[in-house]
Amino acid sequence: DPSFFININLHNTQDSNLYFQALFCFEQMLVF
Repeated sequence: DPSFFININLHNTQDSNLYFQALFCFEQMLVF
């Protein structure tokens, strides 16, 4: 759920945000 992903981002540092964004995009590619 995108809103859940955004909530995770709000509780992490900038470096962690970049990591989770990359991981999220990678998982989306696997789904589609």
